[in-house]
Amino acid sequence: MRLEESIMHAIDGNAVLFLGAGFNSGAINFNDERFPLGNELCQRIIEDGNIDVSEDSEKDKEDLQYISERYLENNTKTDLINFLKKQFTCKKLSDAQKIISSINWKRIYTTNYDDTIEYASKIGEVQRDSIDPKKNYADVLRKKGAIIHINGYIGNVTEDDLDDTFKLLDRSYQRRTIPDSDIALTLSNDIKNAQCFIFIGYSLDYDLELQQIFVEGGMTKNKSVFITYNASNRTKHKIEKFGTLADIGIDEFANRIKDGNGLYKPKIGDYRLKLLNEMKSEDYMPSTSISDNSMTELFLKGNIKMENIFSAYSDKYTVKRTICEEIEKDILGKRQAIIIHSMMGNGKTVLLKQLAVDLCSKGRVFFLDDINSYIQDDLDYLSEQKGLKFIFVDNYTRIIDSEYARVLSNCAQSGMKFIFSVRSYMYDNSYHRFTDVFNIEANKIDIYNINMMNSNEQNRMLELLDTYSLWGKKAALTRQEKKKYISRKCHGEIKNIMLDLLNSQKAQKDIKELLEVLFNSQDVKEIILLSFICEIIDCNVTLDEIVLLLGKQARTASILKNVQINEFLDFDNNRLKLKSSVVAEYILHNMDYNDDVELIVSKIILVLNAHNHISRYEHMLRMIVSYSNLRMLFNRKEKSYSERITKIYEIAKSLEYFKENPFFWLQYAIAKMEVHDYQAAQIYLDNAESFRKKKHVTDSWQIDTIKGRFLLEKTMYDNNAKYAYENFDMAYHYLHDNNTTDIQYPLRQVSLFDKYYRQFYDGFSNSERNVFLMHCIDMQKLIKKNISSVGKMNTRELIRIDKMLTKIQNEMAKKSV
Repeated sequence: MRLEESIMHAIDGNAVLFLGAGFNSGAINFNDERFPLGNELCQRIIEDGNIDVSEDSEKDKEDLQYISERYLENNTKTDLINFLKKQFTCKKLSDAQKIISSINWKRIYTTNYDDTIEYASKIGEVQRDSIDPKKNYADVLRKKGAIIHINGYIGNVTEDDLDDTFKLLDRSYQRRTIPDSDIALTLSNDIKNAQCFIFIGYSLDYDLELQQIFVEGGMTKNKSVFITYNASNRTKHKIEKFGTLADIGIDEFANRIKDGNGLYKPKIGDYRLKLLNEMKSEDYMPSTSISDNSMTELFLKGNIKMENIFSAYSDKYTVKRTICEEIEKDILGKRQAIIIHSMMGNGKTVLLKQLAVDLCSKGRVFFLDDINSYIQDDLDYLSEQKGLKFIFVDNYTRIIDSEYARVLSNCAQSGMKFIFSVRSYMYDNSYHRFTDVFNIEANKIDIYNINMMNSNEQNRMLELLDTYSLWGKKAALTRQEKKKYISRKCHGEIKNIMLDLLNSQKAQKDIKELLEVLFNSQDVKEIILLSFICEIIDCNVTLDEIVLLLGKQARTASILKNVQINEFLDFDNNRLKLKSSVVAEYILHNMDYNDDVELIVSKIILVLNAHNHISRYEHMLRMIVSYSNLRMLFNRKEKSYSERITKIYEIAKSLEYFKENPFFWLQYAIAKMEVHDYQAAQIYLDNAESFRKKKHVTDSWQIDTIKGRFLLEKTMYDNNAKYAYENFDMAYHYLHDNNTTDIQYPLRQVSLFDKYYRQFYDGFSNSERNVFLMHCIDMQKLIKKNISSVGKMNTRELIRIDKMLTKIQNEMAKKSV
């Protein structure tokens, strides 16, 4: 990058400044001395501390860590801090420092301890916050133009910092704080996103950890300029690997900026979002009526027309869930985040759109469909905007494993609020990671289960199906029969109604005819089936990634131009989006594609394993070996479908990524339990526990839950009366004492108690019966506590288990009489 070009980017506010010791040239400290450069600091510490270095070599006299430790032999840490403050607190600036600080830098990084850039900013009336390594990521993110002190900041150094974040003593240097820190992530993002980096007085002679970040982040000559003065050949050689060298000194660089400010007019215009998509009501022309075709598209293909949701007639298009009002009240109040969960096809996406439309009048609404390094730029921009900002994340598991996910953490302090959705079974498995990654306190989150429509919503669904004549074979049923059908057969769930509609002869015929045409092309067949697979395992993919996973040479124009393929898929800027998850599930569960699915899954696991260093591919690996996901990929009417799942696990277990992966072995154990191969399941559970301990994973709640379920199921399957009481007691403790904030998943396993009681209770001794009774009572107390604490969540299953335990206790009471 040319120097002149970098100055233009800086004037536009799109450049990052990186300062080394050379930036302080010309500045004066509180001792009325110039700032110490190179080995001068060591000499000044020796003099101030009266350190006897007569027997030390010249090399040792220039070792800052060693000399600082020697200082503390006869002086206190307070003495050292007071000395450092006089050395690194700025009293007088050069004109160059004032000019440079006046620029609207995107962010400023410095390896210096001093406050020169802070003082220069203050003199120039530029408000900038100082960030040191103690601050968390949110503190960095919320403040555009912040000054980030990588090695510590003299302005707020404490005695404890000397041993930790202030890089001076041996103990602080021994802490490998940079590569794994929030500052490192911020720096990596800035390297990817900033138009340019300008380094002043930074030599690259030290800081190998920073150089590693530069390399991994993609620092190149195309976006970085190094300002040096009389640089040595050695320094020039190092710098030229990372950027363009301008050996002109700080004063001449400031003159060039001054000239540039006079000649170059900054770009003026609104910031353009790079990743977030803003929903604005003015972008949609509300429909004046709801057509039959748009209803068919919604119900049978999953195509949502936003014009209809913005319409005054939206109640004739979708069922407005009564819970929307409560969610809006929460998110407009003290809640930072809402989690909405349901099984696939039960209306999460429509509900999010309804909420988004309502919240457009309360603030600005954004959707996050994918995540990469550009998220930081977008959130930097939003943090400066006044008013409420609502960010919707549909299926948060798609981004939770990304290295950029924690960028979202604590953004609510900048007026940002989040509405997340997730599939119910993934909510059970991912809530711990959610709270950890997004760093939102549990009391600032509300959770809503929307799987089952309430009575009023079921009536509204009935009316919609009546109005648009979508009942098919059930059209002649009475209103009461239709209501009973929705409530009992479909359990009040939207997905079950949709699947039943797809089962109509006409819908089946249309889908089969369309697939016969499309699947004449093997490429199209594999692309569509893989798209179905990715939708069901809840993973976003681009068309390029589909091509990579399937091992195609290139994405052919014929695929993109295929009119029929658009019945299932949307292609937009290389993004691939399935129009209806319910249609995908229906096709895989009811048609004969098990051979194809097994082949595709077996193939892509190998490709994903080869690229598991990429976070989104690692996430896909995890999702595809989840037993809950795998079983949903096959038509389970085939008797041997479980053997197909076993074959996939057999392929996976030989791959390096899975060999010592506790999550994989837990899933394999669950698969074996499903086919009653308890001997193998025991081995795989032991593998999971062993690798969990080896990898120092402290969270064992999932393994403990499955151990409890395993003991109950295996004992009943073997009819093992001899160890029935002992195994029940162990299972009880695995479930009751489970160390998880989301206790519902372990509690749902209590449904096995009824069958266990009927199979073994009569063979228990009196003392064993008493313990069994007390365990049931204690478990019921925990369930009742959980039912009352979850509030807005659908607790239907726990209520059923609660009633079951009451029935068991009543029966035991009668038997004891």
